[in-house]
This record gives sequence, structure tokens and C-alpha cells, in this order.
Amino acid sequence: MKNKYSEIFLQTIPLLIGILLSYLFWKNNILLAIIYLAMVLIILKIKYYKGDLFALIYGFIIGFLIEVIGTKVSGYQTFSNPDFLGIPFWLLLAWAYGFMLMKRIGVLIKNFK
Repeated sequence: MKNKYSEIFLQTIPLLIGILLSYLFWKNNILLAIIYLAMVLIILKIKYYKGDLFALIYGFIIGFLIEVIGTKVSGYQTFSNPDFLGIPFWLLLAWAYGFMLMKRIGVLIKNFK
């Protein structure tokens, strides 16, 4: 059981790093998009898990839909530095990144015995 907790912790670290980097660099869309893309590639290079690519694509699409609804359809949110349909492009990469990491964590939790 201890090993599973440490694995969940290890999968949570990149998620926390992503949150911190978003906080630090949200004003620079290009830099933050490059950072998220690099983090995804590094994480996948370290270890690819079954379903990672699907989670990335699904997270990107769902994130896009949620953000477009929030900005263009209902207007309940706006961004100070948008560059793609009223949305900072890095945010879509952050959705994809988050979905992949949460999928990994969810699989670990599901397999707790």
C-alpha cells in the first residue's frame, strides 16, 4: 500500500508544478504554452501509460469546449491576455496536461486493494 501512495504523490508533483507555473507565467502565453508542451513531452518520455494520448486529446477538446462556452457563449468569464477565440492557448494545453495526470492518478486509485 505504501508504494501506491508514493506513486500517487509522484504523479501529483507535475500537477502541482503546472499550477505553480501557470501562476508565475500566465501573462506570457507563448512561454507558458511551450512550458506545458515540454512538460507533456518530458512526462511521456519518462513513462508512457496506456491511454495517456487519449486523455491528452480528450482534455484538450473538453477544455476547449468549456472555455469557449465560458467566454463566447455565456460570457461568464474573460481573459486579460487571450490569443485563440478569447482563450489563452496555454490554457488548452493545461487542460490536456491535467486530464492526463488525473487519468494516471485515477488509475492508481482504482487499483488500490
